[in-house]
Amino acid sequence: MACPNLPFAGQCRNLRFTSAPIHGHRLENHVIRTIDDSNEDICQLKCYMEPNCVSYNFNNGEHKCDLNNATYEQDNEHSEDLAENGNYVYRGAEVNI
Repeated sequence: MACPNLPFAGQCRNLRFTSAPIHGHRLENHVIRTIDDSNEDICQLKCYMEPNCVSYNFNNGEHKCDLNNATYEQDNEHSEDLAENGNYVYRGAEVNI
């Protein structure tokens, strides 16, 4: 089965949000796009649908969703990009192709 809009011809990805949400933080420098007027469930769904999305930041106050092309893990190359911000929830995913 081929999946449309994916960079890997003829393959589908399996995206699982395995990590617990990190409240009060957001991943910076990796935003693909921001979606307005969202809730966290829609944010997660939009990440599933975005081919390069592997994590998201959700702003509870402004109801904005940042789709990210990187994930945070302690001591990985993006660990410096996780910043404190009380309005946000960060959630990373595991991707299998």
